[in-house]
Amino acid sequence: MEQAVRPVPPPTFPVAMNDTPSAGSSAPDERPLYAQLRDQLADDISTGRLAPGARIPSERALSTRYGWNRLTVRQALGELEGAGLLVRRRGSGTYVPGQLIQKNLRGLASFSEDMRQRGLIPSSRVLKQELALLDDDRARLLGVERHEAVFVLQRLRLADNVPMALETAVVPASACPGLVDRTDLDTASLYDILGHDYGLWPDYAQEVVEAVNADPDVASMLGVPGGTALLLTRRLTFAKDYGAFEYGTSLYCGDKYSLGLTVRRGQKKREKRSSTTP
Repeated sequence: MEQAVRPVPPPTFPVAMNDTPSAGSSAPDERPLYAQLRDQLADDISTGRLAPGARIPSERALSTRYGWNRLTVRQALGELEGAGLLVRRRGSGTYVPGQLIQKNLRGLASFSEDMRQRGLIPSSRVLKQELALLDDDRARLLGVERHEAVFVLQRLRLADNVPMALETAVVPASACPGLVDRTDLDTASLYDILGHDYGLWPDYAQEVVEAVNADPDVASMLGVPGGTALLLTRRLTFAKDYGAFEYGTSLYCGDKYSLGLTVRRGQKKREKRSSTTP
């Protein structure tokens, strides 16, 4: 399994960066000014002069450094953001993305297990912990009647105190009596609790992945601009001798996650050629 590099405090902007994008070139650069800055920053990112996690100076600081107007700087940064080379964080600034965490779709690990395996410290903020009723479709998935209560847990998941995902888990209340009253769900693994306390050990799951954009509420919780690309997973988890026991949705920050899986080409049955003896 590939390991994600532990995030480090954002380094300062490198002093070694060229003060002018065309430095060292004797021929005049006829490209638009924004393209010169865009390409210079892209080169600094690709060569490692701007390391993953580095914070980019503000538009005003870059404008002062190069003597160009802020619209020129904004256009350069906007194109780099559109290409995925930079990411804006609300109220914080613009950064070079850190190393992506690869989510293996073939595994069935909890968020806490996944982060610990990568050397990161997982934590959670409980946003919702309640009993509720489901609509017909989700009730049918979990094999409960509409009048039967379910336990709903929504948490903001963090790694080294950085928001990574927004997760919502729904479990039939009859399968986990008393879970709604627990006070340790900000630190404990839900799968560990369901396994140890209720005998519901995850066996396998059916999962669907979609690409979505963050609405204002979700963006605020994840600390990203509205409309940011997210990965949405919907998962129905099964336990042996029980069946479906959890319906979960997860919204992952698109600048922090990639998906990985192994695929194999199906083997076609080879037809035996009959041989005839002359």
